[in-house]
Amino acid sequence: MLFSVSAAEATFSPAPQVDFRDSAFSAADGQHSFSSSFHNGVEIIEFTLTAWEIGGAGGDVPRLLWWDPIDGIGIKGGEEDEIDENEMLIIEFAKTIGLSHVFLSDFFASENQKNSIYHEVGAMQLDTAPLPTLFDAHTLLSTDGNKANGEAVLELDKITPVNEIRLSGFGLLDRSEFAVAGFTDPVIPEPMSLALFGSGLIGLGLLGRRRGRRAE
Repeated sequence: MLFSVSAAEATFSPAPQVDFRDSAFSAADGQHSFSSSFHNGVEIIEFTLTAWEIGGAGGDVPRLLWWDPIDGIGIKGGEEDEIDENEMLIIEFAKTIGLSHVFLSDFFASENQKNSIYHEVGAMQLDTAPLPTLFDAHTLLSTDGNKANGEAVLELDKITPVNEIRLSGFGLLDRSEFAVAGFTDPVIPEPMSLALFGSGLIGLGLLGRRRGRRAE
């Protein structure tokens, strides 16, 4: 399974490591592409946000990012401050990361439009996945999530290596849209790094034994 879901508290818990609601991302507003970086506890990781309209004439069409301090990043278009079902936000990382949480906002389970009640649905695709995975507000916000702002958390399999994330709405008749408030990249040592570290400890142990014998 790609990820599980959980309801968010009034304030995100855990808090996003990279919070798109921070004023540092205000410069992304009105740009097709915006680059930034963060420190994951081990190294600095650079990443780029880009906005797209899906399947326009001749393929995907560049669009403009939206930013605000309440919801974070959206795409200017149908729903001016959100990612609609015909829009896509791409987050591309310069290095492979281990993604554990993606934070959503403006994602509601009881929208009333065109005289009907519906719950919003989104789609997420990692570069390692052949097809998008759907997530819906009814599942994410059915318990004690911050429904007032439509906040929810996607909990991913953090051991899956990720270089790129694609987020889009998934619905009919303009009935699915949301914003992205941030993400978290936990630091996960690579197996080879652990193996080398273990070898180093063994080498130190052997060296200590040799020194002990010489002292005898």
